[in-house]
Amino acid sequence: MGNDELTSDEISRFVDLFVASKQGEIVDIEGITFNLNHADLDRTEWEPIQSLGDFPGSPLQPSISFPWTSNDDLDRLRSRSEPTSAKCGDKVFILSVEKYSAPPSSLGKLDHPHHQERRVIRLGIQRSDTDTIEVSGMWIFVGVSDVMTPIMLKDGEGVRSALISRFERMTGLENIIDNVSDFSETAWNSKFTKADREIQLAAAMLWEAEDEAPNNAAMAFGYLIGRAEGKQGRQRLAKSASKAPRKTGDPARATAIELIDGSPRIILKRCAEQVAQRLGKSARSIEDTIAILFSEDSEGVLRPDPNQVELFRTQLASRPSDANP
Repeated sequence: MGNDELTSDEISRFVDLFVASKQGEIVDIEGITFNLNHADLDRTEWEPIQSLGDFPGSPLQPSISFPWTSNDDLDRLRSRSEPTSAKCGDKVFILSVEKYSAPPSSLGKLDHPHHQERRVIRLGIQRSDTDTIEVSGMWIFVGVSDVMTPIMLKDGEGVRSALISRFERMTGLENIIDNVSDFSETAWNSKFTKADREIQLAAAMLWEAEDEAPNNAAMAFGYLIGRAEGKQGRQRLAKSASKAPRKTGDPARATAIELIDGSPRIILKRCAEQVAQRLGKSARSIEDTIAILFSEDSEGVLRPDPNQVELFRTQLASRPSDANP
């Protein structure tokens, strides 16, 4: 056996840590209990970018060591900070779950929800003879349908898994990868006869990709999922816009769009004041009317939302010109 080969004990620990980290199953590894579940962490929605023990010293996971941690891995951990040591008899658990916004993308609210949020996990160690010990460092969780994070990490398997998760949510099917190979091509495609055309085509490409795993089919599957999501996103925006008054606020929104065209970064309050001055209306009522054209930026300031502005611009252009003021 070469020095770079894993022993059976190392393989067993690796699998157990993966199951505890990714699936939240309670496991015992050499006397250390891992219970990585929390009421505020839905395991069907969120998963860690890295399992515990993967890539020691990574900023994406806590700085924690175990009795089996090698000297080389200890050095990697210490390159960031002194690791917190878990010992036989300890219980490793989730101390807290915090929600935070991911960096905004060019798609804004049209982007997938799992590209808009993440979770930061803090771990604790419960030791029988002491109080709870907080583990140094953060553990970063992303949505199971987050495609961009594995793309940035050049994790092809993670990209595939996220796209499959999206397809399952679109179709209401579960455990697709476990089931697709059980069907003939005809039987598989028959499951999607009532779905949108994009989903039918994506299903067909997925069957091809899972049957022989050709890269071209897998790439086509990802592209078609994107098209289907784009359609769903436009439908959500249209539904949201339909809840707003259809005509009574048109002059205010039309005037606001003119101001936004001239000042794309104008804040909601300033825009409402200028619209109110032009129309001789109350700034407060105008602010309520045009608020749908705005959304919070990364600093929490209400500024024009390009998607909503274009949506209402199109709607206003298609309506009769005799709208009530």
